[in-house]
Amino acid sequence: MSDSTDSFLQEVLGLFAQEAQEWITSSEAVLLELRDNPPTARKLEILDQLSAAMTNLGGSAATVELSHIERAAFAILPLLTAMRMAARVAPKQIDAVHQALQYIIRTIGPSAQLRVTPQDSTAALEAVLSALSVATTLEPEAEPAPASAQKPTLADALETFQREQQSTGRRLVETLLERIRGDGGIQTVRPDEVRRFLRESEHADARLLESLRERVPMLIDGLESIGANGGGAHALAGDLDPIAASLLESARGADSAELTRFFTGFQTFLRIWSEGAVTIDPPRFHAVRARLGGLVQAAEAWIETGRAERTALDGIIPH
Repeated sequence: MSDSTDSFLQEVLGLFAQEAQEWITSSEAVLLELRDNPPTARKLEILDQLSAAMTNLGGSAATVELSHIERAAFAILPLLTAMRMAARVAPKQIDAVHQALQYIIRTIGPSAQLRVTPQDSTAALEAVLSALSVATTLEPEAEPAPASAQKPTLADALETFQREQQSTGRRLVETLLERIRGDGGIQTVRPDEVRRFLRESEHADARLLESLRERVPMLIDGLESIGANGGGAHALAGDLDPIAASLLESARGADSAELTRFFTGFQTFLRIWSEGAVTIDPPRFHAVRARLGGLVQAAEAWIETGRAERTALDGIIPH
């Protein structure tokens, strides 16, 4: 490994360690608040904050090829989703998140040692992943049953649809139910609200695909220009950042977790490199370019899945 590349890696890892510590510190703070069973609105705010922190942490870890940290951070996300849908968060679920955060802190250690994998790191990671998986599948703690049976509502039908559908990578029903939750739990869902949500989702998907088709080629061209300059054209990375930021906004608007993670990590990559004073080997840019080349096709498949799910949802709305 050249001195230039080694210097760059140390700079990247040092910045990553600093940002990761901040994300984990803030996550631990709100996790303590979650133990006190806050009102639903506040609970959802906390879980959103935790999800954003773990998405950023996992995306950044993937960018710098720290797979143990990437896997631990992203493995927390399904549990946070389960916690959103539960009327009450179980203590075991909070304990599992805390255990995972502590594992990440121990793995990070001094920034200079990030590339050194402890002998017991793999076993520790598997223990963390197992605990997260068990906590994710816990039976939710339900609110007390009503005194008398009531006629199933549209909200009931949506929750049943969510439970019975196979995992598709989309979270349309979950997002819809989150929007209509208040301190008292699920509120009345009107058919027109669901139809409006489905229209908004369709428009967001269309905007995302249009943005990807227009801007991904711009990013690819930019990376090729960087590669042609031997990885030393630092100013070009700054020019690509607004394009990546626009794509990140479109991904968030369409609620695409995978694309949000990718463009979060990509922006971190651009920022770290543009502020550096070292040259990056062209193969590194070619690897990123290859990932960009497959984004549009992957997004088209993801959007088609959303279209099918919206059609199924439309079928349960009273007309």
